[in-house]
This record gives sequence, structure tokens and C-alpha cells, in this order.
Amino acid sequence: GDAYFASDEAKKLADIILTYQTPTGGWSKHTAYSKGPRKPGMQWTSQNDPGKPAHYLATFDNRSTTEQLNFLGGVWRATQRDDCKAAIIKGLDFIFAAQFPNGGWPQTYPLEGGYHDDITFNDDAMTHVLELLKSIGDGDPSFAFLDDAQRKKAADALAKGLDCVLGTQIELNGRKTVWCAQHDALTLKAAPARRMEPAALSGQESARILEFLMSIQKPSPQIVAAIESGLDWFEQS
Repeated sequence: GDAYFASDEAKKLADIILTYQTPTGGWSKHTAYSKGPRKPGMQWTSQNDPGKPAHYLATFDNRSTTEQLNFLGGVWRATQRDDCKAAIIKGLDFIFAAQFPNGGWPQTYPLEGGYHDDITFNDDAMTHVLELLKSIGDGDPSFAFLDDAQRKKAADALAKGLDCVLGTQIELNGRKTVWCAQHDALTLKAAPARRMEPAALSGQESARILEFLMSIQKPSPQIVAAIESGLDWFEQS
């Protein structure tokens, strides 16, 4: 709540988080905030030494970027800090830039190749982005400072993202089922990642997607059908 977000502990953490925001506007998932702010010459991660190739810079994996934006939003709500507001706007611009034309989001952006470039539901990466955009549209006070143009960008990105969710729902034997952890960014078909992540129907990621779809007020008939098909698959499986 506001009492925490206005506290010295939250202020210190916000100060550190701000130093790790990448030039593109996102965050790495390899950050050790307990070690203090990013040092001069250090990559925007606590893991990579200077000169090492960038990896997971920046990413939506493991709640990265969306979690920092939600935290900074809480601090802004309690303190009205301009630096947190500016970082959130920059982070939202990162989200808008990272979205594919078909509405999906990759695991990392800028793209770094391999399965990282797939539309990524794995670890709920894209779902967390959709949740953040929906919270803006629902009037979350943590983002009350956004102007009409920024809100329209968020609403448009959410609408495109929902279209991508509907387009990636896997059909088997003429029936819609659920989703894979990652989908090819061009064909939208299920795609493999690491060896333990085959192109397969994924229970965990699909459950989170369905929970998100069921949180939408006044869903379209297409969203209702996607929910019912997904729940049928869970019942049968």
C-alpha cells in the first residue's frame, strides 16, 4: 500500500531499479538489487561483466520489466516522483516498440535470435504485459499521470495482443484447445524452445491465459469462445 511505497525502503529500492533501466526502456532479469545501484561501466545487469555479449537485455521473462513498472507505479502513486513517472513512460514506450505487428511480444527485445524471438507465453511473459496494459485501461491510480495519447497506445496494444492470443490458440481435429509456451512470430504455430520445452500444449501457461481472459469485462463472443474451448480442453485432459 501507499505507506510502504512512501517509505525509505521503497525509495531506496526505486533508486536502484532506476539505474538498471536499459537505454531501450526495459529491464534485465539478472539483477541483484541488494548489491546497490548499477556501477559506471557496468552492463544493465548484475550478471554480465563489461565486454560480454548482452543477454536478456531487456526481457519480459521472469516478470522482468512489467514488475519494475508496477513497482515504480506504486512509488509514483505514493510520492509523485518525477523520475519514476519518466521511467514508466519510457518503459511503456519499450513495450509498444517490442510488440510484433501481429500483436505478440517476444521474450527479449531488441531481438537476440533463437527461441527468444518467439511470441512468448512461457513463464507468463506476454500475459504479464497484457495484465499491465489492462490495468492502465481499468484506471489503476499508479498510472493516473498518463495522457490520452499514451492511454490510446496502451489500449491499442492490448487489443492487438488479445487478437494474437485468439490467433495462437491451437486447433486440433477441428476444435480449439489451449496454447504452447511459445509460438512462431511469423506463422503463430506452436514452437519449441529449450530441450524441456517442446512444441506442446502447455497447461500452466494456458491456465494463466484463461484467467486473464476471464478478467475482461464485457468480453467479445470470440473471447468467450476461446475461454470455453480452453476450459473444455482442461476438463478433458
